[in-house]
Amino acid sequence: MKKVKTILLKVELKGNGIVNFDSGDQKYIWNKNATDNGHEKSPYDNVSFAKKRWYKENGKTTHKIIISSNCLRHNIFSNDVLFQSPNIMNNKNLLYSMIGSPGSLLRGYLFAQKDATSIHRSSVLNITDAQQTNEAISSIETFARSGEKVTDENKSDTSFFKKESIGDITYEALGSIDLMQLQFVSCDEIFDRLAFNPDDFEEYKKSMVTRFPDFNPTLGYYQIKNSVIELPEYGIKLSEENTVSLTKELLTRILNTNIRTSGAYAEVVKVSYKLVYDAFENKMSNKDGWVEISQKSIDDLYFEPQDYYENYDSETASELRKSLTEISRLKKEKNKEEADAKNKEKKKTKTEK
Repeated sequence: MKKVKTILLKVELKGNGIVNFDSGDQKYIWNKNATDNGHEKSPYDNVSFAKKRWYKENGKTTHKIIISSNCLRHNIFSNDVLFQSPNIMNNKNLLYSMIGSPGSLLRGYLFAQKDATSIHRSSVLNITDAQQTNEAISSIETFARSGEKVTDENKSDTSFFKKESIGDITYEALGSIDLMQLQFVSCDEIFDRLAFNPDDFEEYKKSMVTRFPDFNPTLGYYQIKNSVIELPEYGIKLSEENTVSLTKELLTRILNTNIRTSGAYAEVVKVSYKLVYDAFENKMSNKDGWVEISQKSIDDLYFEPQDYYENYDSETASELRKSLTEISRLKKEKNKEEADAKNKEKKKTKTEK
């Protein structure tokens, strides 16, 4: 069986109304091109505009409404624990329950610590903005927000505002699943992608076993195959079964994505994937090889992922990394000294004032 290097995605959505608004600054480009589009100008500040991309076609300005990649990513992983909760960072059990979950492994995370090294992991999902694919035209509409009546002045607190609105609309987004990123979890400060503290490996493993009964990795040194730089990285490598299982989890989340806001919605109606065996042949632009998925086909999906990492002898790895470990330690000490000096200077300036 040929090995899969990465997985390409096409995601189609349909909806009604605007689900992702932009900042009010967009009024400048809207007003500049209002004549070309036949829309009214909106010089006021209380106007909400949809996120969009602007184009020139036959000398005229046109636009396509979008749902940003951040909005898509947020809703794909909407059922996970809120990353912003300060309780997670201050409780080891909560922290490792969080970062050892399928959602965190797929979405990625960043937990910054003031006096310690931050832990972070990049997302395995790369996805573009979902751009409008039909010819629906938006317009600026006026809305009212009711408020209480002020009896003394015989006035009400009702306010009027405007926002861009549209009827039925369809979108398409393109993406990929990075299998190389997915199959390895680093706990190495030298590579600046410390996903968890190796001293807490048992906590991390306990959390992973809860979600994956067949999860049984060991910490070790791994080298990227065919790399021109011989420098092993400390971490854990997921098994082929775990990699496929997490891929199926991600496809399920994308297929079930449903974005709902007040008065608008957008939902995924079709997801197609392409297994990439050869990057020169299996391209996004090539129409061959695309497979539409359903929940049943996701359950039945199996492939053999490319094995990007190979185990490295621990003694040899330790010798290779000695000098780099020392450089990393000295750099951290220098950064801390500079930060302390900066804080001291700020306090001194504040006292003098």
